[in-house]
Amino acid sequence: MLAERLTNVQEAGKVFVEKCGGTFVNAIRAAGNNAQGLLETILEDIPSSCHTGFLTERVECYKRAQILVADVCACFEGKGFGMFTNIVQLTIFVDYCIPQGEKELNYIHLPQCHSNTEQLFGSQSS
Repeated sequence: MLAERLTNVQEAGKVFVEKCGGTFVNAIRAAGNNAQGLLETILEDIPSSCHTGFLTERVECYKRAQILVADVCACFEGKGFGMFTNIVQLTIFVDYCIPQGEKELNYIHLPQCHSNTEQLFGSQSS
């Protein structure tokens, strides 16, 4: 698996040298604050970023590429290179939103979070 990851990183580096003047920043600039546009660029230019094997079938899986875009946004705190006007369109966030939506629709019941540690662990004096 490590050899495969090394090959993927080398492939990405080659793409950035050839198509982006040697820097990922140029890909971000070309996307123009568009998370979906940057994602599409990554998927088009770096084949290893968009699929994985499932049994004997090829399955498109954009999660790794979406994580890259989300990480850029997070690293720059949504400003400058990380300011994407449509970051919520990435489906990576569905992993986290589905349980919230199911709870809202009363399909599932999640335990309440306790902000008061004394309620959870008891008082220090006990």
